[in-house]
Amino acid sequence: MDGKRIQDYWSQEVDALIATYRQFETLIPSQDHQGSAHHGEDGRFVEELLREYLSKYLPKGLEILTGFILRPAVKTGIAGRERKNDIDKNSSQLDIIVYDSERYPIFQRFGNSSIVPPEGVVAIISVKKHLNDGDIIKECQALWHASKLCKTQYSDNPCDNVS
Repeated sequence: MDGKRIQDYWSQEVDALIATYRQFETLIPSQDHQGSAHHGEDGRFVEELLREYLSKYLPKGLEILTGFILRPAVKTGIAGRERKNDIDKNSSQLDIIVYDSERYPIFQRFGNSSIVPPEGVVAIISVKKHLNDGDIIKECQALWHASKLCKTQYSDNPCDNVS
């Protein structure tokens, strides 16, 4: 019986998220397919729903953003930490970026959309309402590329093992 209460709690939280999405489908229904009438807004609503949900549980100082990671080629540094012979690099658009805005700056922000340096990135999440077989490798590679921007030591590409 241990842990049953917390399992029930999280199950109810997930059910509430699904119910909120179903309300969106009810108000903006599609005549041709499951979901809402507008694919782009449907996806954006799911992303925003998850961002709002996650932000309820994160500690102060962590924000849920969407946007890009930009790793600039810094020409100077302190104590040998400069990125010599490097070039500016950026991620593709990321659905959810968990970011430590209390300790690190944001390069640019417009609403929840932002461009952030890698040092403050805590986590990145790709959101897909429907994940097709062909999307898995592409999404994994995009997340791997973004994670490389946040590390100084790169590991082998885990996407190479996805089939």
